[in-house]
Amino acid sequence: MSISAFEGAAGCGKTYSVIDYVQKKIAHAALLPHQKLLALTFMHGARMRLDGHLKNIVVLASRYEAVTLDSFVWRICHRWRARAREIGIAIPAAGDFNAHCSLAGRLLAEPDIRAWVATGYPFVLVDEAQDLHLSRLEILGELAKVCSVAIAFDDFQCLDVSNRPVAIIEWVAGRCVPTKLSVNRRTNVTDLITAAHQIRSGQAITVSGTSFKVMEAPSNKKSGPLLAATMVGYALLKSGTFALLTPSRKSRYATQIVDLVNTTKLGKNKIGPFAVKWEGGDTSVEDGIRASLARREQLTYDEAIALLQAFPIHAAINLTMGSLRRAYEASGIAEFSASSVLTIFNRQMEMTRHFERKSGRMLAMTIHQAKNREFDHVVVLWPYEVGGDAESKRRLLYNAVTRARKSCLILVQSKALMNNAPFVDDGFDTTTNKNGTIPNSSVQARRVGQTKLARSGSTSQGGKTGASKKQGSALADPTIQGS
Repeated sequence: MSISAFEGAAGCGKTYSVIDYVQKKIAHAALLPHQKLLALTFMHGARMRLDGHLKNIVVLASRYEAVTLDSFVWRICHRWRARAREIGIAIPAAGDFNAHCSLAGRLLAEPDIRAWVATGYPFVLVDEAQDLHLSRLEILGELAKVCSVAIAFDDFQCLDVSNRPVAIIEWVAGRCVPTKLSVNRRTNVTDLITAAHQIRSGQAITVSGTSFKVMEAPSNKKSGPLLAATMVGYALLKSGTFALLTPSRKSRYATQIVDLVNTTKLGKNKIGPFAVKWEGGDTSVEDGIRASLARREQLTYDEAIALLQAFPIHAAINLTMGSLRRAYEASGIAEFSASSVLTIFNRQMEMTRHFERKSGRMLAMTIHQAKNREFDHVVVLWPYEVGGDAESKRRLLYNAVTRARKSCLILVQSKALMNNAPFVDDGFDTTTNKNGTIPNSSVQARRVGQTKLARSGSTSQGGKTGASKKQGSALADPTIQGS
């Protein structure tokens, strides 16, 4: 029927706008008694946030389903598995989400299957569509033939290196003209808005004030990163919600800072200690499961269940066993690759984290965990272990800084790191609107040149960061992913 899209930088109200658009469409063409709005996201965190918005929409009266796209895909494949066999396509192994997406796209190409979906879900809302690869976007294309589909996205918030150029840009260009959003609804703090724009557009970060600051906070051989821990402690004294963000929990710099904040009286005023908890808590169980699966290639159903039952009771383990059991009983899948079991477990682990009861207002987490969320005050820890090219680092830091509503402090492990991307001008060209908030999607291809700049070590020196204009050497290790 139709596709509509909303594009904007972080905090510009993409989710609000796409919900408002769908709300007006539903008010004009009321849902029938058996119909619901289908709300889709890629990540569980985004799904939880979207569900929180939709449950307050009066016109919906709870007549919606907010699910991940992969969950919707699994339902299509399971419901129409007999048709899949008729057209000669085998049911993919459990955990092979990409293969399930390909199958769902093929099934939805059948007019009667599309009509079956539209009968129950005439309106489809998709949030954070920048996270979708082409195979998942093609599913939306099939749905748009029979449903009214509304999409929200920001290509620069995609952290998946394998999805570059970001698939949504080319895909949406041939289907509609996105509505550009430019007014920041998350914060009206000028320093935060300006710093985010500088990071996004490849400029040197020149903002430095009470609301936003980048500062060097190295570790001391005797006392560790005591300066950084003290700065975190003073940030914790501010009223409002707080998040301590870092690219990875595996960073020794980050874990030492959290330990010091939790155990030490800090600074001249002896503030603290504070109860800052890592979101997700103890990771020994999940680390153990991942290590056990890494030693295997194939497992029978019974072997997979026995492996999982050998660990202490955990919600993600129960959910994983449930997924394997459904694949075994409903589809007759009796053997699984270790990688497919691990994929299922990782997805269930991610989902359970968002259902956990939070231990107060002071949280430490990875930048990936913080996506789609917002806090009054944010401290970002930037250690040596941040890898990837200049664009990857800018995307990562941008996602961290734009979580803040009132203040953001970036603590960098060394001065040399501050002389490299994402803190200096790296020649990243972009086009902005008059408000200086949204890079034009059409210039995305220019970012490819950043990889060459990062590899050669050459960087334009068009500004200062509070440390130095001088270009430092690349210190990054191979890219590590947030867990």
